[in-house]
Amino acid sequence: MQVATTRFADEARQLVLVDVTEERKKLLGLGARKLRQFCKERQIQGYSTVYNRKKLDGLVDFLIAQQVTSAQVVEFVEMLA
Repeated sequence: MQVATTRFADEARQLVLVDVTEERKKLLGLGARKLRQFCKERQIQGYSTVYNRKKLDGLVDFLIAQQVTSAQVVEFVEMLA
């Protein structure tokens, strides 16, 4: 079986580049409570273990590895308010 790719399929795939340093600052600024609440509600596996071992810095690095952005967390927090 041969798979053909089209020009449209290539255009549909987009690579989103995030400035990790800036994103890290923004996530740290949101604080542990908001980040943990976000993780709990989104049912992100492993966040509590990371937080218990490495605190806020570890949780922020974990979320960046999970491709979570500060904008997603802010949107979630505003939805709850």
